[in-house]
Amino acid sequence: MARRIATTFSSLLLLTLLGIAAAQAELPSAPGDLVDVGGHSLHIYCQGEGSPTVVLEAGLGDGSINFRALQDRLARHTRTCAYDRAGYGWSEPGPAPRDLATIAAELDALLDGAGEAGPYVLAGHSIGGLYALGFASRNPEDVVGIVLIDSSHPRQMQALTAVPAVVDVQNMEIEGLAGVVTMAEEGNLPADLVRPNAPPVLRPALQDEWAQLFVQPDQLKAAVAEYDAIGATMEQAAAAFDVGDTPVIVLSRGIGLEGQLPAEALEALGLTPGVLARFDEIWAGLQADLLNVSTDSKQVVAELATHYVYYQAETLVEAAIWELVREAR
Repeated sequence: MARRIATTFSSLLLLTLLGIAAAQAELPSAPGDLVDVGGHSLHIYCQGEGSPTVVLEAGLGDGSINFRALQDRLARHTRTCAYDRAGYGWSEPGPAPRDLATIAAELDALLDGAGEAGPYVLAGHSIGGLYALGFASRNPEDVVGIVLIDSSHPRQMQALTAVPAVVDVQNMEIEGLAGVVTMAEEGNLPADLVRPNAPPVLRPALQDEWAQLFVQPDQLKAAVAEYDAIGATMEQAAAAFDVGDTPVIVLSRGIGLEGQLPAEALEALGLTPGVLARFDEIWAGLQADLLNVSTDSKQVVAELATHYVYYQAETLVEAAIWELVREAR
């Protein structure tokens, strides 16, 4: 989340203060298919051939387009699908609550409706890791591997109470997104403003699409709704924190918050060296504890990557997923 705190949030705040108006960004054409999952449709985009099928689950505030560069690489090896949760990207908004149980059930219905049969290797980033565990808990016979990409942990909310300044920053980011929903609805949130924050691994045309999708009111609302349900999601993830002997790779970042934000931004947010060190210690402990989700697990640290490991260590993420695909064949 810190990448957006330093860039997107500050840009949106500046826009609010200046009152700059612009036409609402049009939705680009969907690359994949829209599938009804029970009263609303979700977008799924699949590439490649082979089994098992890799299913990519994005983090909070992110959609399928964030994975496009990684998906292109994985599709050379096997069938690979990325999708937009309700409200994100090209998907229609879904019913509340936007918690793990709802999201896992919708992914189940989406894959079934799209005709994308298992077995699956799941790869989930950030809170998407918990959604992946929820899906695996629902479908133990179909999931043959899981890669947790700097994943959230069911106990992280309790653990992070030891660093309230970090929690305050996370809350500020969500409040910032909630505060610009009206602007987006009125067409006063230009895509050009957030375009510099697009995933650097995407080619320029896809960065343009990312910006157009990011400023859609439904996408902003979806991120806020998922954060509002995070307490229930964490409880449900704790109940799903056992996938037996399903192979799991915990892929963790090696660079902490201090390497993600300029020193002046850290100071302004109250993130002192002591707070940062304590946060990194807590996060490292949570990542190590994720190994307990399976009796067949291992951890790989991406030493030169921040939270968005699949941007900065794309080859490492590809290798981890491909390892589990090969084992399942």
